[in-house]
Amino acid sequence: MNPPQALPDPGRINFRLLHYFRVVAEEMNFTQAARRLNMSQPPLSKHIKDLEQRLGLTLCQRGREGFAVTDEGLLIYQETVNLLAATEAFRRGVDEVHQRMGGQLHVAIFDHTVSNPQAQIGRAIALFSERAPEVSLQMYVEPINTIERGVIDGQFQVGVIPMHRSAESLSYHSLFSERMFLYCGAQHELDEACAASSASSLACATATCILLP
Repeated sequence: MNPPQALPDPGRINFRLLHYFRVVAEEMNFTQAARRLNMSQPPLSKHIKDLEQRLGLTLCQRGREGFAVTDEGLLIYQETVNLLAATEAFRRGVDEVHQRMGGQLHVAIFDHTVSNPQAQIGRAIALFSERAPEVSLQMYVEPINTIERGVIDGQFQVGVIPMHRSAESLSYHSLFSERMFLYCGAQHELDEACAASSASSLACATATCILLP
């Protein structure tokens, strides 16, 4: 009985070589495996030989009798499939960590906007909580000047205000628009102006926007 050999250092095992061996074992043919890997056969044979030396095992039998995967090779093939699958799962997990949002988000909203149904504040909060459940959302209702100053100073990361001016240090993005009308009583001094002008001429449009630093 041959004495057991020491396990190879995991750092010496090349994932690329394991991938090559997996394809060879699945194709059961070096020529077809090389074609699948888009490489020539001699380098592929050299890579498999390199893997065998690193593992201290004979993975494939080549000769006049044809190609065959050894019993040890079959075991290594299954372990390779498991390892590569785990590696892919690890990669996806790392990607999710990079894409996941966390921390706190401070949002200040102008008081009239909170009660405006066009703003859909409740729906926006629900969607944000669904897509970024690990973010703590802090909402504030403040006057326009306080919101602008807070976003500039870093107290708020996002502000929602009616569009009334533009500051060079802020970025504005329109959310929705609404129309406001001027009404007066029949005996009011503006009644003649209302009668002389169309209703649309006494209407003004205002836009609500989101501002970012």
